Amino acid sequence: MDPGGAGEIAKGKVGDFEFGAGEFAILSGPALARLRAGSIEAFGAILGPGRPILVRSGNSLPMAFREDSVLSVRLGEGGDLRRVQGDPIPRSWRDALEAVWGMDRGPILVVGGPDSGKNAFSIMAANGFIERAGRALVIDADVGQCEIGPPGTICASRAGSAMSSLSELSPELSIFIGRVSPHGVEERIIRGIGVLIERLSGGPAAIVNTDGWLEGDGVPYKARMIEELRPGLVVGIGELWGLEGAISAPLIRIEAPEMARFKPREDRRAYRRARFRRALSPGRIREFGLASVELRGFQGKVADNTLLGLEDGDGFLLGLGLMKGLDRSRGVIRAYTGYGGPVAIIEAGGMRVSEEGEEL
Repeated sequence: MDPGGAGEIAKGKVGDFEFGAGEFAILSGPALARLRAGSIEAFGAILGPGRPILVRSGNSLPMAFREDSVLSVRLGEGGDLRRVQGDPIPRSWRDALEAVWGMDRGPILVVGGPDSGKNAFSIMAANGFIERAGRALVIDADVGQCEIGPPGTICASRAGSAMSSLSELSPELSIFIGRVSPHGVEERIIRGIGVLIERLSGGPAAIVNTDGWLEGDGVPYKARMIEELRPGLVVGIGELWGLEGAISAPLIRIEAPEMARFKPREDRRAYRRARFRRALSPGRIREFGLASVELRGFQGKVADNTLLGLEDGDGFLLGLGLMKGLDRSRGVIRAYTGYGGPVAIIEAGGMRVSEEGEEL
């Protein structure tokens, strides 16, 4: 058992650690934890004994212990558990969240650079709406690091129970973008967010978690997003690279928390690889008759292993696939996919992926 005191108490370890009521800690991934006794608050969610707590590489989870507790922790390479003095959630976040929860119209756009805490703020905002209204609409519009759905998509979920990670949510509606960078598909992403809001609105204001592209052309992209979506509130975290001067909506500025961790490009790519592999599993080759499906984005030759979106008649994503051949003389298209249901539209993306999820 850990004897207590501030600072790092576990790194590369497996063990049980004691915390007293009123103490704070930060668990950084990769890590898997389970509360053996007591209770904690994490991003506004109250977690009790037995519930698994998964923190992926590059993410951090602040924990406030509500009573004397025992936390069982298993850390991966680079993960750590630190006892900290005082609440790791900045005071400015608490004030901004009160403003968010008072919104009667939306959407609420959360913007900031890479690794600034956008996911964390979105989770806390959602948990507050769930506590007050019983549900929250969350839209994950980060095509490169989407947590609600697979990479290359934007996804929406109406959450009904508190969470400590967006990855706990299942997508209710998804839109295929076909790339893991917003560059070149900005208008498609903006339109897609608008469609998801229109389809699923009706409760608390939608929380839109955006990507971290703010440098260079990312600033006018976010400005267009704000202008077209007409949010009730924009929450800007950390450095905004001059975006604040182009925001045509109410803006609240908050600082990036100290717990925010830089994710190396290799970690981001590894995360996408795992998510692609999961989305394509259990994979098999399917043939679709061209008489029964509409092809989109197939101008010119589409190479094998091009990422495909298998969609319903309204253009919402049903599953991902990989191009495995188009024979117009036979009137068939072949795709490797884990989705086995009916398909109305097959859309070609702008990237290639292996069956193991590796970007080619």
